[in-house]
Order: sequence, then structure tokens, then C-alpha cells
Amino acid sequence: MAADAVELLQREIRPSAGKRIYSLLYGYQYFTDRRFALKMRYTNNHFLTLVEPFDAHSETIVSYRHTKAIRQQPTVYLATDKGKWLEIVHEDNVSNDFRINIKVWYIPLLCGRRFADFGLPDLHVPGLRQWFCTLCVVPARFLVTAVLRLRRKWAKREGVSCYRVYDADLPDYSAAIDLYEGCPQTPGRWLVIAEYAAPKTIDPALAQARMLDILAIAPRILDVPAEHVHAKARMRSRGGSQYGKQGAGKGGSGERANIARRRLPLIEEGGLTFAVNFDDYLDVGIFLDHRVTRNLVREHAKQARRFLNLFAYTGTATCYAADGGVEETVTVDLSNTYLDWAERNMRQNGFVGPQHHFVRDDVLAWIRDQRQTRNRWDLIFVDPPTFSNSSKMGRRTWDVQRDHVELLAGVSRLLAQGGHAIFSCNLRGFRPETRKLARAGLVLEDITAQTIPEDFARNQKVHHCYIVRRLPIEDAMAEVGFSAQEIACLLYTSPSP
Repeated sequence: MAADAVELLQREIRPSAGKRIYSLLYGYQYFTDRRFALKMRYTNNHFLTLVEPFDAHSETIVSYRHTKAIRQQPTVYLATDKGKWLEIVHEDNVSNDFRINIKVWYIPLLCGRRFADFGLPDLHVPGLRQWFCTLCVVPARFLVTAVLRLRRKWAKREGVSCYRVYDADLPDYSAAIDLYEGCPQTPGRWLVIAEYAAPKTIDPALAQARMLDILAIAPRILDVPAEHVHAKARMRSRGGSQYGKQGAGKGGSGERANIARRRLPLIEEGGLTFAVNFDDYLDVGIFLDHRVTRNLVREHAKQARRFLNLFAYTGTATCYAADGGVEETVTVDLSNTYLDWAERNMRQNGFVGPQHHFVRDDVLAWIRDQRQTRNRWDLIFVDPPTFSNSSKMGRRTWDVQRDHVELLAGVSRLLAQGGHAIFSCNLRGFRPETRKLARAGLVLEDITAQTIPEDFARNQKVHHCYIVRRLPIEDAMAEVGFSAQEIACLLYTSPSP
């Protein structure tokens, strides 16, 4: 309290026939993390509201039920030019972070401020720092808080328990925040905060400070304990396997046993249960941007008997297909670890038995082998990595832009009569080679827009998704715009793929 606050109250308080609330409207908040202050106009500050009983003895309300008292008793608001109270906001004072509240007005202080009148002669905010933080930091933090709260309301309304809360909605705060809520077997809430690599034009110290802002705000707004907050850094990758490790990790059979037997958090999506791992990998075991796509797989699986999942990762799409009622599934991935994870997810949802197959192989090589067999599938899901040079692939590398025609041509030869494939990729600038695909008898139907979930709507290029169908070559070529003369020329001068 300011040194003259008691004098003010003694001067203003008058005897009355009942209880009356005296509220000191104006005060300050000092934020220790940023070392700056804001003036506030707060109509129901619970620590600084006084009640006057009939006998004229005043008492301070410190209960969180202060708003109930204000509704029940007459209130006298004492307005002053200078604030009469000071709140110190620090990392352990959860209740006093920036609020989006119509009853709270934040008033900029564009000059330096000393707090000797509060008995704190050493607390001083320099004018330049005060000016910068008030103009730059405060609006951004308010907007981040607003985005978090709006997305939480949307998720509750839609019944979604795992979703992207924030996706670099503000350029100055370049990070993605994903919230995961555990199912009843493993209750809890987890946050994955992935910082995008800042442009070279951004001061590294400023980028780090903004990341610390997010780490401070998000857990409080979303009610996540600090031990369940996982911070990760994402940057453009130029090599390695499909899914990068977060740290050194473990390898070989030891890691397989770890995934197969380890107690991992379980989350729910679409009525199914999946194991997630927040510690070892950049990706936790489920791609949230494919939530709608997985449901699409389930809907298409209702008209299919046999399902094939290529580049299967942890087999979430296989679980959806099995839930859709297919009689047989085949799950193919190059990693034994992820195949074990996929089998665990299937078992977790009750899909077990010899009709569910798990194959560790290089996908392109496996497709070439299967083309020599009679094995065919009604529905194929293909979600390849953008790039890979995994040692398990031998001397070849994988690039989705360069190699997608070869991949989809091979996939189409594994489709049963009337079957189709769902092809997805995460290369933002991906452009399908429609004319080359047509010469292989393939046409793509772009369904990207209908597969982007609401929580990823800000970035319409988070992934691309297509329905792949096989047609007679001349029909496919005509559909993508070849002229009749071009079709006749190419069919008689070029061998069919």
C-alpha cells in the first residue's frame, strides 16, 4: 500500500447504516520477469477492497469470494491520480499474470517510475525500458493469452482433447503449442511447446525472451503443471530418418523394448486410444493436423475389406481403418520401433489377431516386390516423409517432390478393382506432377481444404492431401488437360509405366 493510502481511507470512510465496500481503483503491477510496471484500474481487487461494518471498524477482504461481496454490498470506488497499491507479479504468483478482463484497465506508463512511496526505494523502472515493454511486450502477451483462451473454448465445444492451442499466431512469438489431455487410465494434461527457428534478423536474446514468455503464460492459462511442459526446437532438417529424436535417445532392440513395455501416457481421439511419448522424439506419436484425415480413413474403410498403411509411423491410421471395419490390415514402416508402437496402439484398441500384419521394410522396395504377387488392397493410406537419407535405405535417398510419381505409380498397381488411395504429405510447397501421373493412368483429387482441422486453419499448407484413383491412361490424360492429339502421339510413342 502507498504511504498515504491509510490517510485517504480515514478521510473517505463515513459511518453508514450497513456494510459498505471501499475499493481503491488505481494501483500498479510490477512484473519481475520483464522488470517493468503497469498502472491498473481494477474495480474488484480482492486484496485491496475494504469493508466498513456498522461499527465503523474496517477489515480487509482476502477471500477469493470477493466478487460475491461486491454484488451483495454497496461499493464506493475511490479514484486517485496516483495508484495506491502495488502488486509484485513473479513466477510463483500465478493469479496475477496478464488478464483479459473487462473489469481491468491497463494504463500505459511511458516514463520511468520509482516506488519509494510504497516503501521500496530501490525499485526503479528506467524510462526507456518502461517505454519499450509497454508498447511492445504488453500487447503481444495480451494477444497470446486471448488466443489460448479462445482455442480452449473451441476445443471444449467440439469435444477435442488433444489439439493445437497456438500456431505462431503472432509473428513475434514464433512457436507452436500443442495440448494433450490423458485418458482415464493415465489422467493429466501435457503441453508440447515447439519453438520455430527465428529468422537471422531477430536478435537471439529477444527470441529467447519471447520463448520464455510463452513458457510462462501457456501453462498458467491451460492449467498444466510445470513437469508436464515439454519445450522443443524445430528447424529445417536436411537429412536423417523420417522422425527425428529429441536427444541422444536409445537405439536398437533396447529402444524397441522401451516402447513395447514402457508406461506411456495414453490419449483419446475419435473414440480410440493412443500411446504418446513426450520425451524422446520431436513428434510424440500422433500428428494432430491429421485428425480429420484419420477420420476420413475410417469412413472410407467402411466400404473396404483390405487396408494397407505405408510409411505407417505409429499406426494411428491403421487403428482408424480397423475401427471402420476392414477385415485385414497391413502396416509397413522402415522402423522396428514404430512398428512395435503401431502394434501396441492396435492392441490397446482391441485389434489383435493374424489378420493384422506389421512389416518392416523400405516402402519403395516392398511395393516393387508386392507388384509381383497377387496381393491387392481396397484402400491404401500413404503419408511419406518430406525427405530421408536413413542408412536403412541403403545408398538411395527419399525426396517427396522428386519421388512421388514413382511412389504413386507403384501404389496404384497394388489397388484392387475399384480401390483408391489417400496420399498425404507435409512439404509446404508440394506440387503434384499431374501430367506425369496421368501418363501412368493416375488422377489426383485435391481434398486438402476439407482435411485441415480448425486448430490448424491458420496454415492451410500444414499438409496436402489427395484421393488417388487409377483410370485408363487416355482417360487420365484427358482429365488433366492433354489434347486428343497429344494423347494419340504419346500413347503410340511411349511405353506404358
